Amino acid sequence: MTISQSRPAFLTGIGAITPFANGWSPTFQAASAGPIRYAPWPADLEPPTANAALGLVKDYPKEKYFTDRQLRVMDKAMTLASVATGFAFEDAKIDEAYRTEAGDEIGTIFTSMRGEVPSIYRYCSPLIVSNGKSLPNPAHFPMIARNVACGQVALRFGLRGWSTMIASGELSTMHALGRAVSLVESGKAPMIVVAAYETLSKISLHHARVFWRKHGIYDQLFQDPQSNADALIEGACVFVIESEDSALRRGVTPYARFGRVTQGQLQQPTAPAFRDIARRHAAKNETDRIAASFLVSSRQNSPAENEQAMLAALTENASPLSEIRTRPIFGDGGSQTPMFQVACAAQMLKDGKLAAGLLAPGTAPADGVPPSGATVTQVGLLGGYGLLSLGRA
Repeated sequence: MTISQSRPAFLTGIGAITPFANGWSPTFQAASAGPIRYAPWPADLEPPTANAALGLVKDYPKEKYFTDRQLRVMDKAMTLASVATGFAFEDAKIDEAYRTEAGDEIGTIFTSMRGEVPSIYRYCSPLIVSNGKSLPNPAHFPMIARNVACGQVALRFGLRGWSTMIASGELSTMHALGRAVSLVESGKAPMIVVAAYETLSKISLHHARVFWRKHGIYDQLFQDPQSNADALIEGACVFVIESEDSALRRGVTPYARFGRVTQGQLQQPTAPAFRDIARRHAAKNETDRIAASFLVSSRQNSPAENEQAMLAALTENASPLSEIRTRPIFGDGGSQTPMFQVACAAQMLKDGKLAAGLLAPGTAPADGVPPSGATVTQVGLLGGYGLLSLGRA
């Protein structure tokens, strides 16, 4: 599916809570300087690789938005998502008075991936035997309340617009971003808050490992030898995506303008098929007058040849493009990974320069030439794909 443009959608606010920083600006500065050191894998759990590590969030300003009594009945996912949303609103210059007045126009789309794995695994496990057949136990569905964090944010910040939760696997965030951009471009929603969040616990790590091994994807998940590539991290990243009119009313300077969002699923995920998708995406970018001057690859959780085919196709009819890689710095953030990719691309477009600490080995930015646009790529293990383009605001 390719989302076509009508009116432009802009990224105006970014909020982030990561294991190494609170707020997007400190996060980007730390990531650009790299490397980040994460905690060792728990000693009482078998590590997936010898270098596996965990990035745990330990300290963030929960009390800024909630009372002690409220915090006693909230889990970590709810507080991470809520505080990161508060950061994003501050970044976009959206205060309580504005939310009170325009709350009906502000929608929410939340996504999470890793928290779904234990639920999916338990539900798919044959726990009932009937007439000699092993069947799933309907009492185990659903095992988590997927929309709790989204609802909590809407209540805390007075958001009364369009709202949903997307939990469709490793490319959930690309679907969420595509839907948000489509809603803003079509005029159905002046502003959408998109949030991706993940939490880690020994229980979720155990069930995730069992699930990965059962489906034969364990080795592919942990094969990247780059620094921090084997680190699983928790945290939250939140975007404010809105129309130009909405941004102008507050006098906010956007990070970037959204271009094409292409996403889908290949039944036969081969390198030529991925190459063809990337070519079509690049051709549509020319229609939108977005010329990518750098690429932001996922380089994670996917067969390397498929994403390499995409990257090669995107550079066929362009000058040599710089490649940005975020996973060696951030680690594997689950649903946060595409958010970090887009956020880094948007920040560099706004700054007018590429961050040297995020450049892939062997690539270098053009001296003295500000980047004009970016294309973010995501390739899933089972044929899912996503491409998202950004232009200067």
